[in-house]
Amino acid sequence: MLEQVKQQVDPRFSYVDELAELLDLSKDSVYRRIRGETELSLRESLRICEKYGLSLHELAGNQSNLYTFRGRLVGDQWLNIYQWLQAIHENLTMLESFTGTRQLTYYTKDLPVFYYFNRPGLSTFKVYFWMCTIHNYPEYQTAQFSPGDVPQEMIRLGERIWEKYCRIPCLEIWSQETILVTLKQIEYYHDCGYFKEPENALVLLEDFEKLMEDANRWMTNGQKPDGASLMIYRNDILIGDNTILFTYGDDKLVFLPIGNLSIISTGNSVFTEHISGFLDTVIRRSVLISSTGEKERNRFFSFISHNIASLKQRLTR
Repeated sequence: MLEQVKQQVDPRFSYVDELAELLDLSKDSVYRRIRGETELSLRESLRICEKYGLSLHELAGNQSNLYTFRGRLVGDQWLNIYQWLQAIHENLTMLESFTGTRQLTYYTKDLPVFYYFNRPGLSTFKVYFWMCTIHNYPEYQTAQFSPGDVPQEMIRLGERIWEKYCRIPCLEIWSQETILVTLKQIEYYHDCGYFKEPENALVLLEDFEKLMEDANRWMTNGQKPDGASLMIYRNDILIGDNTILFTYGDDKLVFLPIGNLSIISTGNSVFTEHISGFLDTVIRRSVLISSTGEKERNRFFSFISHNIASLKQRLTR
């Protein structure tokens, strides 16, 4: 457990003596901790991490149930929506730059965020929705939605995110809920009178319908517009939570949503292998709807078309 510390101590000095001084312990007490007879306390672990620049999970090793995460929290005192989008762009840039085998696996609840930025109308609505309804930006609380009210630098950044996404091989697990989330948001805004122009709802539905037509084509071809592979599975029993797994060479990185767009991530090998194994289980219990899965794909997009048409009909009564 303390091997990382030993490697950092000057070999001319005793690392037992150094630990004894750092932790205010006797040499016998240090040896008991080295042999694993006595566990390090949290205070002792934190002192060691601070002194030697280690994380707790590096100190504990993979035999521990302790995992360290990095947080990208969104909120008043944390990241704003633009910074959150920048973080997404940075993560995709990192994965895209890897020259070996790489893949993005996305266990969706909502439609993967990248897709919205293929359609400026939809991306404008989603950014507004995040700022107004999820994060309560004061300047949007008394305003109705109008496409021109959304900062264009966010939309341009979103377009760059879409371009990055199109160059990365992906495996995604969708469900009926994946499609319904955005339709329900459009319906909610319409019913509450949050659209400045009532026809905005129908324009968004037309945009969403075109996006789904594009998605159908990409799934049929098994690749994105830039040629990167695209595998889509459908699972309506095990509904996703927007968990994301980056795989690059022998390494993995997991991103977990924790509400309100905030994300925590870890590269801990034990944890990432656990998530990878879970996603493999979900995939085995799912139906392929891209490439060769024509029958299931047609059934899925028939469901989508029906729901879009039904909402259009209700909004025009």
